[in-house]
Amino acid sequence: MTNKTLQYLIYNQLYSAGIYELLATQAPTEILQTQMKLFQQDSLNNASYLDRYYQELNTSSYNPIVQEPVDHGTFKKNVYWMLEYEGTNTCIFVDESFNGQNDASIKSLTAYISSSIDRRNTKLTNIYLNILDNEIANNKKTSPK
Repeated sequence: MTNKTLQYLIYNQLYSAGIYELLATQAPTEILQTQMKLFQQDSLNNASYLDRYYQELNTSSYNPIVQEPVDHGTFKKNVYWMLEYEGTNTCIFVDESFNGQNDASIKSLTAYISSSIDRRNTKLTNIYLNILDNEIANNKKTSPK
């Protein structure tokens, strides 16, 4: 794995953490706020694991300036956007876990992170579906018969 790829993967997880922080501020319930904070911490942990590997290769840490996440306006829209982003992230990390040029330790780490992202994505999908279910239920209550 090249340094540039490793730096991208670290940045990727730090950016994800920033988006989850934004989602936590928009969450409509305390439970969802807590869940987003847990997702944020998971992303930060993944970045930390990658940075440790980076340090082994470079004897220094990688601390990029991370762009502020884009707010798409509502919790629902941001969750939808994050589903797309995390889907792409899963592919990137899975690809690295199967890259024949990578050593066993980074293959194992990227496989672990891809499964972590996949679990978050499954939970985000459930959250998004619950939002849609609530909207449908509310529309049925307010629509004239």
